[in-house]
Amino acid sequence: IIVLDRDTHEVLQTISDQQGPAGIAFTQDSAYALIGSNYYGEVVVIDMSTFATAAVIDTAESPISVVMHPYLPAAYVVHRLYEGSVSVIDTLTWTVSQQVKAGSNPHHAVISRDGSHLYLSNKGNNTVSVIDTRSLKQETEVRLDAMPRDLAIHPDGLSLYVTQSWGDAFAIIDTATNEVQQTVDVDPGDSFTKPWGMDVTCDGGTLITTGSGGWGEETRQVALTDTGTLTSVLLPMPDRDEDGYPDTGARDVAVCPQYVAEGIFLFPAAQSQRAGRGEDAVYELILFNFSGKEDSYALALGAHAWDSVLSTDAVGPMSHGESAVMTMTVTVPQDADWYATDSVTLTATSAAEPETYQETAVLITEAYAPPAMTVSPLSLSSTQDAGEVVGQTLDVANGAGVDLDFEIG
Repeated sequence: IIVLDRDTHEVLQTISDQQGPAGIAFTQDSAYALIGSNYYGEVVVIDMSTFATAAVIDTAESPISVVMHPYLPAAYVVHRLYEGSVSVIDTLTWTVSQQVKAGSNPHHAVISRDGSHLYLSNKGNNTVSVIDTRSLKQETEVRLDAMPRDLAIHPDGLSLYVTQSWGDAFAIIDTATNEVQQTVDVDPGDSFTKPWGMDVTCDGGTLITTGSGGWGEETRQVALTDTGTLTSVLLPMPDRDEDGYPDTGARDVAVCPQYVAEGIFLFPAAQSQRAGRGEDAVYELILFNFSGKEDSYALALGAHAWDSVLSTDAVGPMSHGESAVMTMTVTVPQDADWYATDSVTLTATSAAEPETYQETAVLITEAYAPPAMTVSPLSLSSTQDAGEVVGQTLDVANGAGVDLDFEIG
């Protein structure tokens, strides 16, 4: 691992005791770097003030990509295995807090701008996994035509771009619907092959994609794609290195600094629960202060029909980077209709700059009871002569409190 001075490009430090480094991410304060060790199945934490190893975290095998949450103290490590997985690292304790199942042979990961979703490209089954960062469960898989590799999110958070190495193209996924909007052939003339690395310029105007080419192929290029018109300009890359050996092609590209959240955030931004009549649904939320200054925040509930109580009406003062936990309890009325819902919006407002820093979270509660279907008797049998017809009675009862249709077969 080589550390370069940003301004002079001089080598500041060479860290040579890492085996198979793959993937790097920085904590929000840039104090630590997390680097996957592909050979040993671990993540090495580097103190950026001394470049010394601060911690070594045992994970699953073959870490290939590391991504940091924009405001939670969590890093996500992708493991390139046939049955892929993601290790969630608590950056306060440097321990693995959870292991999450992924698709087959995952390659790369990015996180949404609001921190709500983690996206994984799965080479083994040609999909992109969409994982909820609150529940750490997969919400859906988006199927693609060809091998997905790198991912990049547009700064507006609305589009996810995915390179497809076998298709010589990239896909655009709508992050609101998790559906493929379009597949773009980077070069209809077929001179651009095996797209691999990808990133978006900070203004969101240009998508930069590396064409890794392949063994024996002469053309290796970088594509600059206008994200509005989806037209590309191709820039050639050297085919051989300075010693005359064939260049195996570019694998990655970086344009903007790692995204770190700015402002205040209520996490999660949306929750839903079910509770029976007369029962409580209890929600836990965390407010993060990334405003750059110490501040306090007023908490208020919007219009709602059911009894809803906050654990506190204010938090703070909170320094930059600090968080506060609160709960809200919603009581389902005894006379609520089954499957009726009530929603309430929680708003956190800055005391120092109320017009600038305000954040909301929506909580939806449903009156629910499991279906109470019963049948009697539990079994039917008869002894009868050939050709004889015997009638028996089966009683089906619905005790759920709502109308239900039953299919008997």
